[in-house]
Amino acid sequence: MTVVQNLVLFAVLVKTAICTMIAAFSLLPDHAADAFSPPELNCTSYWACFVRKSLSGFLKWDSIYFHFIAVHGYVLENTLAFFPLLPSLIHLIARILSPLVSFLSFDGRCLLVGVLFNFSCNVLCSMQFYRLSKLLRLSNSLSVTAVLLFIINPASVFFSVLYSEALHSLLLISALVHLHSQRLFQACCLISLSAFCRSNGLVNIGFACYPLFINILTLTSTFWKDAALRVWSRKANLHAILMTFWRVVQKIVLLVGIICTAYFPHALFQFYGWLLYCCDDHYSLRSGLLPPVPSPALSTYALKLAVRTPFTTNVTAAPEWCGHVPLSSYNKIQSKFWNVGFLQYYKFKQIPNFLLAAPVLVIASLIICNFYCSARRAFLTLGILVDNLRQKQLLPHIYHLLFLSLYGIANIHVQVLTRMLFSSCPILYWYCASILVGDDLFSPSKDRKTRRPFSDGLSISRFIKILSPTSYPSAHQKVLLLYFYAYILVGCIMHSNFLPWT
Repeated sequence: MTVVQNLVLFAVLVKTAICTMIAAFSLLPDHAADAFSPPELNCTSYWACFVRKSLSGFLKWDSIYFHFIAVHGYVLENTLAFFPLLPSLIHLIARILSPLVSFLSFDGRCLLVGVLFNFSCNVLCSMQFYRLSKLLRLSNSLSVTAVLLFIINPASVFFSVLYSEALHSLLLISALVHLHSQRLFQACCLISLSAFCRSNGLVNIGFACYPLFINILTLTSTFWKDAALRVWSRKANLHAILMTFWRVVQKIVLLVGIICTAYFPHALFQFYGWLLYCCDDHYSLRSGLLPPVPSPALSTYALKLAVRTPFTTNVTAAPEWCGHVPLSSYNKIQSKFWNVGFLQYYKFKQIPNFLLAAPVLVIASLIICNFYCSARRAFLTLGILVDNLRQKQLLPHIYHLLFLSLYGIANIHVQVLTRMLFSSCPILYWYCASILVGDDLFSPSKDRKTRRPFSDGLSISRFIKILSPTSYPSAHQKVLLLYFYAYILVGCIMHSNFLPWT
């Protein structure tokens, strides 16, 4: 078997084990959590009840929102904080598969489809991640180890349940593969879908824009130098100056086009929310986009939560976030229903959540500091001055990691950083893999020759040895792997029983 086939098989085995753990731990009594709990539809058959019970561990915390949207649409105002790509795909696939699983109710089909869909995204993303690592010309040992760490990442429970992390990772990694293969259009389409999947997907636009931005800066510098030479000495070629200017204009137009293309689905979703909750029935377009009328039980639940439905919206007292469409109503909705905002999470009672996020923030800090020490000139000049190709390739990832970390610390529920960074920043896996392999990620010419525990092959047994803490002599290597395993185990136990692991 090839390396990719072995990686796929290993991903299937590991994700099956994690799903089994989630299902098993969900048999324990649930914690009485203050979570979103819409009225459940009645089971229509034995198999419907069996699926709901056996997969109940996959339907906790935010998973309930995604499943609810897939079944009912955006019939409650607070559901607009959850982006539509994942629930829309689940809804569509569940409809297509209706003839094959007619013995299940629609909500049961959506639950089953959601679990299998995320499982598939995990496996496909493992393949794409290996391709991306090889496109960046990372060593085979580093590439394989990074993929293995992705498969057992600390946010694995969120990659398995009905959260959008697995789909977002697949879209982002696939976009980066296309980007490094010089397929800009395909990359932009996938980045736009990632922004349709998660709010932080908008930041992914930077990966497509960064090379153009550097190109524009370089061409602009050349243009002004040639123009000055033309003015003072009349030696510069006027035609060359005009051609350089035209190339700058072309690049700027392309840059704006990329930004608009990537932002369009996000803006479309904002407009859809505005149609549902901010305008009246005089808009003919609105009537065709309304979700199904909620049941009496669901309407009662909406009154209990004090949230609007599209059928109870009063345009004379529209939601306060309506004025922020089409830029983004997301932050206002988050602030209204979850008290998310700048430094809002800095309270003594949240110290445990800061401790939960501490390991990934430590790793992120090490990555940024080590890159700065190894490539200070590249970091400070935005990559215009680099010592080698590796620095140029990794610099956008450094800026991306830095922005998400700083924004997350200041603005969001900080425990979310673990799943947000591990689903958005492939450099986390490359750096952790470099610690295990013994390579210098940022200075490839200075790789240290250390013992590699899989020098004799890349079979499943070799993968297990790579991920075994006993294979490494250093304490920091052992601690790194134990961190990954501990978060998988504790996450499966706590999340599947409504304990605070979100």
